[in-house]
Amino acid sequence: MFTPNRRAALLALSTSFWGAPGARKSVAAALAPVPGAWEVLLAGKAIPIRVTSAPVRWKGNDYRLVRIGEATFSQSPLGRVTAMLSAGVLTFDNVEYEVHAALFDEAGKLLGTAHTLCPVTRIWVGVAGTVSTTLALDFGISKAYDRARWFTVSVTERDVLTPDQWPKK
Repeated sequence: MFTPNRRAALLALSTSFWGAPGARKSVAAALAPVPGAWEVLLAGKAIPIRVTSAPVRWKGNDYRLVRIGEATFSQSPLGRVTAMLSAGVLTFDNVEYEVHAALFDEAGKLLGTAHTLCPVTRIWVGVAGTVSTTLALDFGISKAYDRARWFTVSVTERDVLTPDQWPKK
């Protein structure tokens, strides 16, 4: 007899072998020595990821001001690794989030880090809008990047004012 947990495990296993959307993440996540890591490709191919800022609670709803959906890594002949992150930014308050990324080898040893700022502007016309942006990361030059296998991305947690808290003009 199959319990719900066994059914879920079998479904996850079968979809990962038959190529369902998101299978790469589930298989890679099971193998990653770093929790939440994605498999890195330094060949300039976009890797779908899901990273969001912490939610801002306002009027019973959660608003995630930064949503990162893709990471594209490339490595120069000299060994410089850069990444471009495709993100959506909710125009909610004037605040800057820091976005950090890290590269790891097969065993989970840290090879290098990079960070950038993701500005969020306050554009309010009765509702918040979403703006697409690209965030650039530069990890620098290292021979160790030839061994890169995994990466992580995170967004810092910030205090954010809600429209009710904005200073009145």
